Amino acid sequence: MKELSNQLQDLKKARRWVCWKRVTRDGKTTKPPFNPRTGYGAKTNDPDTWGTYEEAKAAHERGDYDGIGFVFTDTEFFGIDLDHVLNEGKISAAAEDVLKTVESYTEKSPSGDGLHILCRGRAPEGARKAKRGEGNDFEIYDRTSPRYFTVTGDVFRDLPIAEKTAEAAAIHRKYWPQEQPKQETPQKASERPQERDPFAEYDILHKMFESAHGDEIRRLWEGDTSANGGDDSAADLSLCAHLIYWTDGDAGLTDRLFRRSGLMREKWDERRGSLTYGQRTIKKALSGWTPRTQAPQRTEGTQQPQKKEAAPDLGRFIPHNVEAYLKEKTFEKDIEYFRQYKDRKTGFVQIDKHLTLYPGLAVLGGVASLGKTTFCTQLADQLIRKGETVLYFSMEQQPIELVTKGLTRTLCELDPATQLSNIEVKNGATSAALDKAKALYAERSKEFYIVNCDFNTTVEQIREYVIQFMKDHGEKKPVLFIDYLQLIAPPEELRGKSDKEIVDHVAKALKMLQ
Repeated sequence: MKELSNQLQDLKKARRWVCWKRVTRDGKTTKPPFNPRTGYGAKTNDPDTWGTYEEAKAAHERGDYDGIGFVFTDTEFFGIDLDHVLNEGKISAAAEDVLKTVESYTEKSPSGDGLHILCRGRAPEGARKAKRGEGNDFEIYDRTSPRYFTVTGDVFRDLPIAEKTAEAAAIHRKYWPQEQPKQETPQKASERPQERDPFAEYDILHKMFESAHGDEIRRLWEGDTSANGGDDSAADLSLCAHLIYWTDGDAGLTDRLFRRSGLMREKWDERRGSLTYGQRTIKKALSGWTPRTQAPQRTEGTQQPQKKEAAPDLGRFIPHNVEAYLKEKTFEKDIEYFRQYKDRKTGFVQIDKHLTLYPGLAVLGGVASLGKTTFCTQLADQLIRKGETVLYFSMEQQPIELVTKGLTRTLCELDPATQLSNIEVKNGATSAALDKAKALYAERSKEFYIVNCDFNTTVEQIREYVIQFMKDHGEKKPVLFIDYLQLIAPPEELRGKSDKEIVDHVAKALKMLQ
């Protein structure tokens, strides 16, 4: 890539850089961001998944990615994206008008036929996509938008990044759709205050995009209607249904969020009788919505079917009376049971000084990208070398990612001088030393089982798998890793409950399994 202009020194100093690569999904090409340090996906609301400019540049120059980008979240910068405005060196009239109004650093986009303008200040409130027309396919993003901006270094106008809040507002009024006078919006039965909290809105978007259907929702959010057969109205209703769910039935908030999406167009505010098209769409989405905390409904004069309660799984209880627990020698039996595990070590010297692998449930917590999975896979490797059987339930990462970690550690153990990174191994690096590491790691891993799960895997399914595994393997008692807790799907009866209720249920079930 080209060395960035001196006008971008402030951006280069900030640790807000990601890499990106072109990915085709359902026939549409997207540019998801990646953490330049780890190779895993980056999140525009998680600083732990960003890197420095030097890290992003190095990852790109290794050939791992198609480009680099800058994350706007909570910065003083905003960007204007002018798509398809260059044709054989000629710029469209509308784009030229924008450039004259907003005189700030401008470079060509990765496609070569678009322009990116970088400014300081705040983008105006309202729609993010402009009213499309010939030579007029514009978008605008700032600190409140869950986006990053690709940066190419292919300078079009080498100007300082200037403060352009007022100028951006002027072109927004000219090219972006303006909100109509407020109309009555359908509300849920118990209306709530409609004060705008951009951080709350951002949090909703983050949770929505990180959910089990996050990829599907993000494509809708970005304006992709392919999942609905190209039917714009069906896509509008689909996105509204997701927004109604994640806003817990808040029609006003759903309207505000929809206006920020790639599906927003002038039709949204067109009158259809007493309501606008947008209000009708939200009303229809509300008709199929069930409140998360809704009490059981009863229709007058009808007998409601009663759901049969499942027998509670009581688990294993000791006698409730301590005297009996001691006198009946149950205490000694439990001591003997625990003594079976007294010599089982983790392989980490500092940890083994203070604890051992007694039967129990342990939770490892930490911020994103801290290295929890890497730590757990290393712990698993050390346990199998000591004769343990390990079942590793991977909810997020594929076997190739987990095994690569073990291979690179084994390679470094055999010959530190020939070590390779995880990315290099996944990209097909070969060497005699790596072949030797594969053979050794395969030999050590006879009792290492990776169970590749998905976002619909429940704790009940994990429990059934473990019990059957133990029956099939001579009652072996494996060490279980579940990576990670929050991705375990709730059972049907808990769908729509709070995160705490779901995690409590999962932890209880795992404790019973232990």
